[in-house]
Amino acid sequence: MAGIDRDVPVTNLKTEEAQIDESIGSERMFTMLLVFFGGFALLLACIGLHGVTSYAVSRRTAEIGVRVALGARRSQVVWLVLRQVVWLAVAGLAAGIPAAAAASRSVQSLLFGVQPADPWSMAAGAAAMFAVALAAGFAPARRAARLDPLVALRRD
Repeated sequence: MAGIDRDVPVTNLKTEEAQIDESIGSERMFTMLLVFFGGFALLLACIGLHGVTSYAVSRRTAEIGVRVALGARRSQVVWLVLRQVVWLAVAGLAAGIPAAAAASRSVQSLLFGVQPADPWSMAAGAAAMFAVALAAGFAPARRAARLDPLVALRRD
């Protein structure tokens, strides 16, 4: 500007990067909040599923003790417990994926470079939720596999 006319004052001078940050600042903040609350929801789901699985294992202690006393291997006991977790996760995904696909159209204006019902994004989210479900159920399953049959049978 000084090369054209030195008398013209230059006000509100910003770099291109600052202009971009200013123009998408609210979208970036909204995205950060969504990521935070999504992670928090994932944590709550993990804690809830862990609690449900732990409760189911404690209710089935005598059954698991009998199975171990009759010769069930640890891997069989782990799969016995994880099978319940897998069914819960599959049922949740069967209900959640269509609901997410239907609800994604309402946030279409906030998506940049992704279609509302993008199959890769849905698959990644489903895989993450399934992995979290397995991780939440693994500790109670392992605890059930290490169960002493004498202690389990005397408990009830």
